[in-house]
Amino acid sequence: PKLEDIYAPETHAAALDPTTPIVLGARGTGKSFWAGVLGNEDLRSAAATAYPRLGLTRLDVRFGYTGIGGLSGVGQEKLDQSVPADAGIDEARVFWWATILRALASVSAQPLPGLPKLMTEARDLDTREVKLSEADQALGKSGKILLIVYDALDTVATSWPRRRLLTQALLEVVWAMRAYRSVRMKLFL
Repeated sequence: PKLEDIYAPETHAAALDPTTPIVLGARGTGKSFWAGVLGNEDLRSAAATAYPRLGLTRLDVRFGYTGIGGLSGVGQEKLDQSVPADAGIDEARVFWWATILRALASVSAQPLPGLPKLMTEARDLDTREVKLSEADQALGKSGKILLIVYDALDTVATSWPRRRLLTQALLEVVWAMRAYRSVRMKLFL
């Protein structure tokens, strides 16, 4: 997105609101546009002027899934490599937890660990909870909110059974994340 493309009617506020975890919309309705606004500090700052009550200036935004690979997000290739075709719901949940741990790691100045290492940490409930709790407390003290954005979720799979499995696992993780105040997830479905 570009600054001159932002049109900010009140009805679009939910697409940016960090307290709204799921934004539903058909293909081509602008979900990726708003995900891009959230992910760009300059555009998010401009949107904060249009939507002052949302607290967008307090956000640190990272991408959990983008449909394409790269430094800013995880794409389908990494997903397929991490969650084999015959995987069950537990392994799918571990993958989504690993994307959260990846976002937490990207906030720190440390080198970003690979997904295999993060999946090992995500499988260990105690390790995962400690990392999330520590990050949630630190962010809370600083007054910041880490918003982890998941976009292009229609690209997670090419078959309906796999898409259902991965989506169900992701929604279960979103539900579990309600316990954290300063680490939040936002899905564009």
